[in-house]
Amino acid sequence: MISEEYEMTKFNDNEATMMALDETFDIDYNAEEVLDRGGNYLEALAKSNFFLDAVKNYIKKGTSSFSGDIENIDDVLNFIKKGYENASVKGSTSLINKWLTGETIPSQEKTLQLALCLGMSVEEASEFIFKASLSRPFNFKNIYDSVCYFCLEKGKSFVDAQRIIEEIEKIEVEAETAPD
Repeated sequence: MISEEYEMTKFNDNEATMMALDETFDIDYNAEEVLDRGGNYLEALAKSNFFLDAVKNYIKKGTSSFSGDIENIDDVLNFIKKGYENASVKGSTSLINKWLTGETIPSQEKTLQLALCLGMSVEEASEFIFKASLSRPFNFKNIYDSVCYFCLEKGKSFVDAQRIIEEIEKIEVEAETAPD
């Protein structure tokens, strides 16, 4: 059963979200040229670094063990690498750098993995995944997502999630037979 907390989670709109909403009113939806309709808004979005902003937002909440300069990407990188190391997960420094510099956005699965490695709560992870990878935090029809949600809810580690998934994959399921 999904916790009542998760079902009722509504993320607070921060200043950037409110400004983005206001800017949508400046878009000329009747302009003939596509770029005239909202080119400035789209360019601003393209320059946004959603992953870095989400990591900083998580750090600013004060529930993590971050002890560096939040504006120093190397300090943020070391914080993420330490989270992976503590969870016995090998993280690619070059890939993490691409996320932090905004070159690429991590997948929902990679963001969920990082949330587990950093020891986030379900609520923290939900907001982090939504804002860092621009995707729905959990698809409960997916075993991986369901197991990770369970582990986040129960304070389990990424290693626990992997072990549970391995056990599930070992289970042999007999197919149901259709009625005659």
